[in-house]
Amino acid sequence: MLSSSIAHAQSDTPMDMTSIDQNEFKAFLGLYIISDQSGKKQCRVRLKSDETIGGMAIDINKKCAKVFPVMSEVSSWRLNEGWTIVLADATRKTLLRFYTPDNDYISDKEIDGMFTIKKK
Repeated sequence: MLSSSIAHAQSDTPMDMTSIDQNEFKAFLGLYIISDQSGKKQCRVRLKSDETIGGMAIDINKKCAKVFPVMSEVSSWRLNEGWTIVLADATRKTLLRFYTPDNDYISDKEIDGMFTIKKK
């Protein structure tokens, strides 16, 4: 049986954005650093509230695709149930999920060595 944190990481159910506290959501937006477990490989992204295909807009530093090749495919982000951060491609396909088993967000699987996403 999966723990609740892992179950949320596996969930592809988008969060109902009309039912959440908008101040909490706004605090969620902004600059984040995606990194490997050592913190040596990093990528800067900005989570935005503008709607786009697959979720909301994301600004990705141009160097990210060299550090983490899968980032060249990311075109949006969204929140799934349990406040899971999902990065998706232009076809709405989930590429990465970051969930919080405690206070930090970690990837449900390490793609290109990605381990965590932290607000800057």
